[in-house]
Amino acid sequence: MSTTTSEHRRTGRHVVTVLAAMALVAACSGPDAARPILDPSTPEVSAPPKVTDVETSDAPTTSQAPSDSDDGIRWSITDSPETGVLTMVVADSSGRNITLDPSTEPSTNVAITMAMRSIYVKMRLPLGADGSPDLVTAHPLILQGMPREGPEPVNCLLERPDVITVCIGFPQLDQRGSMNYADAANQPGDVSRVLDVILDNPDTFGIVDDHHIVYTGGSIGGITGLWFVHPLAHDPRLTAIAVTASFAPYWIPAFGDPANWDFGPQILMVNGSEDTTITYELARKTVEAAGGAKQLTIVTVIGADHGAPFGNCGTASAFYAAWMEAALTGSPSPSPDAVTTSGCSVLGLIDGGTSGPGSAAPFIPAL
Repeated sequence: MSTTTSEHRRTGRHVVTVLAAMALVAACSGPDAARPILDPSTPEVSAPPKVTDVETSDAPTTSQAPSDSDDGIRWSITDSPETGVLTMVVADSSGRNITLDPSTEPSTNVAITMAMRSIYVKMRLPLGADGSPDLVTAHPLILQGMPREGPEPVNCLLERPDVITVCIGFPQLDQRGSMNYADAANQPGDVSRVLDVILDNPDTFGIVDDHHIVYTGGSIGGITGLWFVHPLAHDPRLTAIAVTASFAPYWIPAFGDPANWDFGPQILMVNGSEDTTITYELARKTVEAAGGAKQLTIVTVIGADHGAPFGNCGTASAFYAAWMEAALTGSPSPSPDAVTTSGCSVLGLIDGGTSGPGSAAPFIPAL
């Protein structure tokens, strides 16, 4: 089946749309997997006026140079053979990259500025009763950050049929090429750019419940999530952040301004005590740097490692699932009792666990 591509550019805060790409997915085949449907909150929203002055170009979106009045954002959307699934490439030449002080030690703390950041996205929309994408109801949104595989769309690790899932492959994390972990400070900006496109595009305006926008990620994707707490990366549109097997490198003095853990969203960290990649000591230092912030919750999974941060601890998994449910739907927050009495997990920190920098050594000048 042939795909249809919609090319866009953004000038200031206005979006120019070549095709109403979101409507195209209704014509594609391949129903979503059947899963229980929840009843998310659906606040009323009014769409902005459609832009009727359509500009077109035969050149690919990512190759167009921004004009003097342009903020440097281009994107292309392609429908998928699977109903309700879109792939997107956001090309950001705005120059909003963070370049940390190259005189700091170690030099790998420097996030290299890129003239063009190509962000690879896979977006799955909830389906209506007729099997076509529901573009009327406002749905909760999960943003997932992760490495990509070349130009291929990234696959979501967490998908729900009642929630818009947006999976983001970061520009310098290519598992088929090179993995530049020092670019992590720029990855929250990639997430925010993708969110800009989704919320500003007239074709998708109104389908997101902006009271329930959750970022989630593990390992380097989780580090990205914790970067949102730093003043360099704040995005007030996020309502919750859930990360696994992660730490916050910005407690290192070389990263400058202190973080503000109470800037808005609730934050959940899940770390295994036996993680040798991102050690438990790094998680402990992150929590200590937060200074008892009421927004931060950490679940320690006793004996779990990096590849399986929940280990075999069903109570920790259940707590995470209930926490995400509350963040996405407004249901009551989970009770900590099950976590703290299970024997395999603790709400808070424990003594011991792995120590040292682990594989995060490039971020750690000294412990």
